[in-house]
Amino acid sequence: MAYEPKCLIAKQVLNDVSKRSELMRVKHNRTFDKVDKDLLSWLNEAYEEQIDNLMYLKRAINRVKSRE
Repeated sequence: MAYEPKCLIAKQVLNDVSKRSELMRVKHNRTFDKVDKDLLSWLNEAYEEQIDNLMYLKRAINRVKSRE
């Protein structure tokens, strides 16, 4: 039985995760659990993704501030 969250935001996040997983499967012809990387590679990739996220957030913050 699949978990069905009560929170709309949680539902949206789970849906996004599912879509992203399917995109990777189609694009790379494998599922995420089949990617073979060493631990340091996984950590570096996650670190770089977080840096990207910070840049996206700062850009959005600046846009909101410029409208105030």
